Amino acid sequence: MNTMHENKILIGWGHQDITPELPVMLHGQFYLRLATEVLDPVTVTALAIESENKSSRIVMVSLDLVCVPDYVRDEVRREISEKCPDLEPENIFLSATHTHEAMLMSGIERIAWPDVEGFDREKVTRFIIDRTVEAIQEAWASRSPGAISYGVTTAVVGTNRRMCYNDGTARMYGDTSVDEFINIEGDCDHNVNLLFTYDQKNKLTGMIVNVPCPSQVTETIDQVSADFWHETRCEIRKRHGDNIYILPQCSSAGDQAPHIQINPASQRRMLELKYGSDIPLAWRQEIANRLADAVDEGLAITSKDIRDKVILKQECIQINLPIWMLTKEHVELAKKEMAEWQKKLDNLKPDLLDKIYSASHSKIKYYRNIIERYGQQAERSGFFTEINIVRLGDIVFATNRFELFLDFGRRIKTRSRALQTFIVQLAGLGTYLAPHRSCGQAYGATPMDGEVGPEGGNVLVEETIQRINDMFNENLNPFSGARF
Repeated sequence: MNTMHENKILIGWGHQDITPELPVMLHGQFYLRLATEVLDPVTVTALAIESENKSSRIVMVSLDLVCVPDYVRDEVRREISEKCPDLEPENIFLSATHTHEAMLMSGIERIAWPDVEGFDREKVTRFIIDRTVEAIQEAWASRSPGAISYGVTTAVVGTNRRMCYNDGTARMYGDTSVDEFINIEGDCDHNVNLLFTYDQKNKLTGMIVNVPCPSQVTETIDQVSADFWHETRCEIRKRHGDNIYILPQCSSAGDQAPHIQINPASQRRMLELKYGSDIPLAWRQEIANRLADAVDEGLAITSKDIRDKVILKQECIQINLPIWMLTKEHVELAKKEMAEWQKKLDNLKPDLLDKIYSASHSKIKYYRNIIERYGQQAERSGFFTEINIVRLGDIVFATNRFELFLDFGRRIKTRSRALQTFIVQLAGLGTYLAPHRSCGQAYGATPMDGEVGPEGGNVLVEETIQRINDMFNENLNPFSGARF
């Protein structure tokens, strides 16, 4: 029997700028990029929601970063437990938008570059932690009676980025103009899940915008940037007020990207006619307009159903996933690749700003990690990771640390008893998690790209669904399985 009851809620928002001092090393490619300019600010945004009777509370945090390493999450929680003793650390979860134009933090194992003179990873990491703690404190301190509305609209932002060929192979960002191209590997998701918050007078205060696409339009530039989330925030605030808080979330999108794969020339012409010749920034603005339109539609519809009393329930769970076992063949391939990259490195003059030189360092470390994993895997009992499940009225948020392929997210959404399910990926360090149909097919879908494979993905799905549905008990989604 469901013993949970609706309560009035308190809502608070916090926001901080995490744009670093320059120069800064950027994270998101195998090669080093040194940013000496800021294209637009990167930020952290926090939303605190608490039941008025103090029985349940949650703080959701979004950062314009590639990922959120566990030690960053743990340090933020430790400091918050000291500064806000009535806020339990496990009631906080952090996720990243996956911009490839944000700062490199310390402890990212794949990256083997030495620090560039004038840049200190530890200092940058400390700065991000400090500002995140400040945003959470601000959100927690500003709690006041409020209300929410929620809904789902659509906007074409991301598409599947894995192309298949008639020889049975697949490639990320593969060429679609060649004769061998036969189809796109998977589906895409154009749903935009929205949560709006209001004050006691039903005035809009902020929103969560959950999009199944990483923010990677201009992912190779040498400037600090939040990517399309910058233009999106600007466009939404232009329409709804400068003081509106916007918390972006990336839904399951391990195989998705905001890059046009089919007939890109025709799309490029349309962007040029509409915005001008700077196509990457034009595409970012186009995405911003589409998302702002989706927000406008969602707000107009859901404002007819604003609720100041909801069930709030949160769980933070550690689950154990089976690891993706490496084989001797993977080790032999890793040794061969290491030797090839070492040969390239030996023939280059030391220059960290040379792409091949810095990529060689990263690739050698990447393949060395594979060899080390193989030697340790027999002793491992599994891959422990955290998931967070948050019930808010009829909707639910479910986090994972991965770049989770869309197939897994779809399974969670379709079997969830919640009326609306917000998947939040990259609530952690972030490695690819691919389904069976993608396995072995190029970067992002091999045991060398992630410690958890399709079997682990299946466990993640089942654990997440079970935890979601336990929160709803007999309160089934009335539209589950319906077609219309």
